[in-house]
Amino acid sequence: MTNDYQIVVVDSFYDLMGDSEVRHLFGKLAELRVGGYLMGYPYGVLPFSGLDLPAIQLLVCRRTPDGLEPVSGFKAVTLARCREFQADFPALDVVSGVGNERHLQAIVELIADADRKNASLCYIGSWTIHPDLRGNAEAAKFFRDTTTLFIVKLLKEYGFDRLVTFAALKFKVEKYHQWVGMKPLRLRDKILPDFAIRFLFGDLGRGAVVRSGDLTPEALEVAGRLELMWRNRIQKLGRATSAPPLAA
Repeated sequence: MTNDYQIVVVDSFYDLMGDSEVRHLFGKLAELRVGGYLMGYPYGVLPFSGLDLPAIQLLVCRRTPDGLEPVSGFKAVTLARCREFQADFPALDVVSGVGNERHLQAIVELIADADRKNASLCYIGSWTIHPDLRGNAEAAKFFRDTTTLFIVKLLKEYGFDRLVTFAALKFKVEKYHQWVGMKPLRLRDKILPDFAIRFLFGDLGRGAVVRSGDLTPEALEVAGRLELMWRNRIQKLGRATSAPPLAA
């Protein structure tokens, strides 16, 4: 399926709105996110925030007569980028809510640990798939593989020290997280229980963290198979970026 799709990395929309192709992608990404989340949640779900503008957007796009159209992907936002834009680290928002105090403390401690070690902490989230492709098993498998590719590249090529994310349990995302090599979110070495995610209307979620050394051989093998597709990616880069260079 690699010939049917194009990887596009935008970092960041905030800097690139003068580019007509980027504006087209941004509109299509908003359409994808809203449409994708409304397949699983009631009207009022908000899969977008202000941080989608300066975030790294890792997208899989299909080619159409009107240009590239995102059909899958997610955003990555570093702690440093959040601070540059005077915004809270997104993981703090995910765990906000009554009863989630231990989860909030775990994220606070991850941030403090990153600061002590001068390490890069990155949140990944807002993954979705185009509604037209949700029932397509072959496409779903391919987009799972490209998600794996993106996770591997964020750790191996971008060099982020640690990624933090959350699984929506009703979609069994936690099983994928385990397969990739992610570890459960912990507070002082104790695994935290599932919790209600407020912006997902109280659906249960589970936190996960991954470092480069945690990645499973299976995840690395999948990323290796998609290496040529990654090398042929289109990059749209803004003013401040940590993106790896394109292959010559």
